[in-house]
Amino acid sequence: MEHEQVINVAIAAIVFVTMMVIGLDLSVEDFVRLVRKPRPIFAGLLAPFLLAPAAMVAVKLVELPPELGAGVLLIAICPAGNIANLYTSVARAHTALSIVLCVTSILLAFLTMPFWMKVYEQLFQSSLGFQIPTSVLFSRLSLFLILPVSLGMLVRSRFPRFERHCHTFLKRLTLLGVICLGTYIILSDRKGFSEGFLSTTLVAIVFTLLSMTLALVISKLMKLDRRDSITLLLTTPVRNIAIAIAIAVTVLHQAEFAVLATTMFMMQIPLLLSFSIFFRKKFPPIEDSSRSESGDT
Repeated sequence: MEHEQVINVAIAAIVFVTMMVIGLDLSVEDFVRLVRKPRPIFAGLLAPFLLAPAAMVAVKLVELPPELGAGVLLIAICPAGNIANLYTSVARAHTALSIVLCVTSILLAFLTMPFWMKVYEQLFQSSLGFQIPTSVLFSRLSLFLILPVSLGMLVRSRFPRFERHCHTFLKRLTLLGVICLGTYIILSDRKGFSEGFLSTTLVAIVFTLLSMTLALVISKLMKLDRRDSITLLLTTPVRNIAIAIAIAVTVLHQAEFAVLATTMFMMQIPLLLSFSIFFRKKFPPIEDSSRSESGDT
């Protein structure tokens, strides 16, 4: 219980600070442009929606152990994870799009998660065995996404000098915090993590790569530009691990699901950060007129 409390507090603190730092990259105009051209939003919501049935079919075809298969399905139907915004920011992709996708997917989760659970029950004549924790979804949306991002945007507009001096430092600090948290989670349950390390790691890597492939195909079909395509590649694989762990621990009381979610989180950090850094180095930075204007005032 002590470890769970430490992990919960650490996740909350790191997510809040991370979202606030990401808000320093944004302005209201970024979201206005998305509303005027919503095609990337539709594509970004379509990819994870199709990920759920793909995961169901894969789990049945591969015949994974019941606890591992249920854990994969739980993760697949969860909304987008906020940490995707960090990967998108590092890659110099479309951070505002990533945030909109996170917010929208969490709102839609009240419909999509029960929908896919019902589809699973009808197709395979079995239940996933859990219900949707409405309070968890609402708290994650308001306290750990909308509030810190809005705070970061406010700091950027009101205190541009502080934002310019501290932005890079805060971004590196939050990234270090994410890595330290993952390390602590592993060390706090070394036995549970090591026993299923190989199988859960393979599942996590395959899940991530298949998600990115699906996002790439949809990006090509929807004819998205380079920034939006990269955003989908980095956002689609990232499911809201915090919600998955909350369901596993508080609703299901199944530590095995939490271990899989943690492994997914840990395996995606180096993989997606590598992709983010690759895209950042390959493509030049995007001109940000609003940032230059605020710096001149």
